[in-house]
Amino acid sequence: MPKRKKPRWLTHGRREAIETYREPYRNLPTLEAWQDMLKNVILPAVCNYMEESEGAEAPKGEEHLDFTKKFAKYIVNNWRPRRDYGGPNSRLKFTLRDVVQWTMSAEIKAALRDILQDETLNSSPNAAFEQHNKALSQVMNGLSVMKHNELRAVALEWSHQGNPAEDQALLAQKYSGDRLRDSDLQHYKEMGMVCITFAAWRAVDGKVTVRLHDNIAENLQKNRTRFIEEQLNLCKTVTAELHKYVSSLLDVGVEESPNPYSVDPHQPDLQLKFDDDGFPILPEPISDDDNDIYQKKTELEDLARLFLRTHYCLTSGSKGSKPPYKEISHRNSTFIENEMLPDGITLKGLRSLKKKALQTVLSHWWDCQNALGHQNSFRWKCYMNLNAEIVPAEYGRRRDIEEKDARTKRQRKRRAEKKAAKDAEDTAEIGITSGTMDGTNPAHTPEINASVQADTAEALGTSVCPSMIIVDFETMGRLHDVGIPMPIPCGISREGHPFYLVKQTHVDHLHNLRVPTGSSGLNNTQLPPPAEGVVMTVPTPHSQDLLPPIAEASRPLPRQLHQTPSFPTNTLTTSSLSRCTSPLTEPCSPETIPVELPHLDKSLQVANIPNNMKRNLKRKASQIWDGLAGSSSVKNTSKAPRIRKRTGAGVIMEAPRRSERLSDVTPASLPKKRQRVDSKAKEKVKKKRK
Repeated sequence: MPKRKKPRWLTHGRREAIETYREPYRNLPTLEAWQDMLKNVILPAVCNYMEESEGAEAPKGEEHLDFTKKFAKYIVNNWRPRRDYGGPNSRLKFTLRDVVQWTMSAEIKAALRDILQDETLNSSPNAAFEQHNKALSQVMNGLSVMKHNELRAVALEWSHQGNPAEDQALLAQKYSGDRLRDSDLQHYKEMGMVCITFAAWRAVDGKVTVRLHDNIAENLQKNRTRFIEEQLNLCKTVTAELHKYVSSLLDVGVEESPNPYSVDPHQPDLQLKFDDDGFPILPEPISDDDNDIYQKKTELEDLARLFLRTHYCLTSGSKGSKPPYKEISHRNSTFIENEMLPDGITLKGLRSLKKKALQTVLSHWWDCQNALGHQNSFRWKCYMNLNAEIVPAEYGRRRDIEEKDARTKRQRKRRAEKKAAKDAEDTAEIGITSGTMDGTNPAHTPEINASVQADTAEALGTSVCPSMIIVDFETMGRLHDVGIPMPIPCGISREGHPFYLVKQTHVDHLHNLRVPTGSSGLNNTQLPPPAEGVVMTVPTPHSQDLLPPIAEASRPLPRQLHQTPSFPTNTLTTSSLSRCTSPLTEPCSPETIPVELPHLDKSLQVANIPNNMKRNLKRKASQIWDGLAGSSSVKNTSKAPRIRKRTGAGVIMEAPRRSERLSDVTPASLPKKRQRVDSKAKEKVKKKRK
């Protein structure tokens, strides 16, 4: 680092003249002794040297005054020893300027009036603030020697003593937790030091209170329990001994400290109360001269903000509405009556108000509350609705809205109770029909583990009623392919595979079906399951609005589909399936099930079904048709129109039907493509190109 150059005005001779006073000056104990030696010894010595050695070239008048100021500043900055004044939260030290500012405010205002005129002082507070330091300096320069020494003694006394005992107890009760937490965090950030703090103070009731603060794990950002929780007995012992020690020092009787290993949370002193109609009730304000030392500005802001917001919700009728302070700041008289605020105060946001102004506003509302009642202590003139329109305020809308909400809640509660009762009845029926023999359903009990469920499922395979049977996941997949909806699993095997509870007739119907030869992995036997004593019908595929197979749908169908539709079809009854009752080991030919698919009746097209459900129905019906079309025994008697595709040369090619486009159909079975030239279509193409 380069060496700093000496100032030009500090020559070698001048520096040699004062060098002998360096060590005596540095050894002085107090600031007053330093100032006296600088003023009475060092400055006269250098002035005498300049008059003797420099003569006429020595500075005169203003130059001499400027030189003494620079010389004194140089001595203070370079000769005074460096001292450690502690960390950022060092002890508060009062100066003479602080004492003059707080005890001689009348003299400072008089000096301001001499500097500024009365009109400027009242109309322009910024100008008065700019000249405040100048007026304060004039008052300090006009002090007599006796008054100067008296005020300096007051400053030393203030620096060595703290707040009164009552204020100390209130501050410790309210802010001890915040102060301990902030100090621990600052120690860790600056020095990497973690610590556990034991704090003791005299409470408001005169007893000694001891608190232990531990924030080590949080500062280190580690997910571990606190030290006071791991060593609870040790911390209690140390806290009790510290309580005895501090009590003996303060001459207080030793008593058991309440909650000796935690810190009380911060609670605001001023809190709102509410009546039955939701109107806020202000607490009695704290005066400036009484307990203002421990009343934060933020607490006053929160109190006023909650008070204004509650009234705004009452007039707007909405619980979550907030006052538009940005609009209110521009149009204060539009939203608030003049008598609702003190004279000279406009509401431009609560943060813009000083603490003194907030106390004035709260005191004004408190006086209105005592005179007019708490419901009339404040009233909004207008409010802004959801359309950003300014509407006149109407109190009472909130009550109507709350009554309507209460009625709605009661209705919802009754509906929920009815639904729960109905679900309970349905659950009981399911437990009787599809559970165990004693009517319970262990598969839906959450306390049963996987192994117990597996044993229960194996037992159910042999002990259920004849109409129900337990199947594995693969069998349920094949049942789902033929139109059986997927139920909720009733158990889990030891290998982790689910079990399902289905009807015996569905499984028997699946065993009676046979996958035709020539199929390429596609299940072409997606026939609907039989119903006992009910004729089973198969719908005909069509390019428009196909119906699904008649099965237990997972979602409710339209009203017209709940009944068994009467198709003009050839039917397939359960008696026709009796010829195919051989087990799976004995193959049965597809010709044993002659099925003739009919054409769909136009009157039964589901035109009122939503589009998304209609697409699902079309897809399921087309899958059934695709599966049946691959069998050679199925005769398609429907005349579904072919889809025509137009080529660029005017040739119209008829695309094959969907059954002919299947991957499992051989090319030999496809009809030959017919081509013809349509002269009219060719002319239309030419016109479009032109």
